Amino acid sequence: MNISLDTPLTVDTTEAVAAAFRRPLWSGVAPLSVSERRRLFGREAEVAHLLDRLKRPPVCGESPVLWLHGDSGAGKTSLALAGVMPQWSAEFGQRLLWLHLVPEPGQTGRGLIEAIAEGILREIARDDDSSLDLAGRLRQFSLLLRENTSEDAAEYLAATFRRSTAPNAVGLIFIDQFGRLIRQLSESDDRAVIPFLRFLRDLSLTGIFPILIALRSYQTGAVKRALNRSGLPEFGEWMRIEPPSAPALDRFFEEAPSPSYPGAVMRVGAPLKHVIQAMLEEWPAAFPLVSEMLGQISREDPHAGEIDREMVHWFGGVERVFAEAADRAWNSIEEFGESDLEAAFDHLMTVLNEVSEDSGERVPLEKIAPPEDAAARALVESLNRERVLSLVGDSPEQLTVAWTFPPGQAKWSRSVRWMEEMTVLESRIEKFEAARQRWQSEKRTPVCLVHASKLIEDARRLLDRHRRWPFLDATLVEFLEASLALDFRLRGEIQELRARRWLWIGGSAAAAVIVVLLMLVVNR
Repeated sequence: MNISLDTPLTVDTTEAVAAAFRRPLWSGVAPLSVSERRRLFGREAEVAHLLDRLKRPPVCGESPVLWLHGDSGAGKTSLALAGVMPQWSAEFGQRLLWLHLVPEPGQTGRGLIEAIAEGILREIARDDDSSLDLAGRLRQFSLLLRENTSEDAAEYLAATFRRSTAPNAVGLIFIDQFGRLIRQLSESDDRAVIPFLRFLRDLSLTGIFPILIALRSYQTGAVKRALNRSGLPEFGEWMRIEPPSAPALDRFFEEAPSPSYPGAVMRVGAPLKHVIQAMLEEWPAAFPLVSEMLGQISREDPHAGEIDREMVHWFGGVERVFAEAADRAWNSIEEFGESDLEAAFDHLMTVLNEVSEDSGERVPLEKIAPPEDAAARALVESLNRERVLSLVGDSPEQLTVAWTFPPGQAKWSRSVRWMEEMTVLESRIEKFEAARQRWQSEKRTPVCLVHASKLIEDARRLLDRHRRWPFLDATLVEFLEASLALDFRLRGEIQELRARRWLWIGGSAAAAVIVVLLMLVVNR
């Protein structure tokens, strides 16, 4: 994909104008795109370093390969799309073609190889019969990959690229969110992984395809182990990306280009900017949510020259964005039942809310979602993807979890219901403990056990939670279990009495019918 930085934005239709006005002016939870290249503030040194490494001459015929890693939200994708690609394109013009690929969930290594080939061949197809030409080239590539070697297939792509592009052209391949393949990379069966990694090596050996790969830091161990198993322990250079600095975020939130007229901007009012700065000092991981809030406000009121605190209050603040993102995360999980997710959510809330919001303390991932709890892992990953939770760590064992914006829980209906229920249960615990003490002092007489149906249900919920994640005192557990046992026995006795009563009523009715029939017979 080639881009030109000098082409002015032109709008020819009323519909296009309306669409431009409805476009959010802040990127939100999404990374910066190529068109937002001028908003990548404070990262010039990182972009320059990346370009220096990617543009260096091939060593022994091998193009540079960079593994870009960092925590979620560090800006890896933004650096590539809004930094590296526009700047390199400005220097190379038509001699740079680039391809941005994101692995699909469940996509195999072979599927990604074919996606890379199709992307390269599609970009270099030119004439009117390109669709037919593309299909033929893809068949040829697949045949070489199946019948020959990945080296032959990579050389075929390189030869086709050289014939169809300007002299000394370069094809930059950016594989984003590489961690989506992490399950395959971690499996012992390498039949899908090893051929893919070796294909990347063969592609780089052609000398015209520099490769940039982005993933999270905690996934680097699995990738390096897969590279070792593939016989490629030294394949590529690793570069860690840190989150953007506070001054860079200040500039990003200060203003955004507006489509109202050439040179127009939408600003963030000074009082609101101070509030945002204070918020991000306390919760730096909330900056995508703040960006999403400003973006939604700019889309709803595109003609506003400034966003102020009143507009934010009317919108619902960052709390609304947090709640909407949390609901999206919950609804996107399809592979687990509601009961499994509810149990995982209950535990997540229990553990995270034991930590003071003001302490800044993070919780180990394994405490919230053990490796064997697939539903809990899926919930954490989904909430992290929507920037509701932040995941930080350089290995799976070191991963820690925290809310990106703890006050947002007050607007998330699922969280509110959980906290209300916990408030009720905590008050019940105090009453149960007082009842337990009376029960103990009166030599465990059954009269002191819990009988009320509502209290029994609360006792049952407390014990269910305790069995999953112990938190009650052993003496209180004994008291609650004795109460449930008594309730079970009483319910059984009541049912037995009801059964006897219905038998007596049924027998009496039958006897009455027989007497009536006899009287009718006698009267005849």
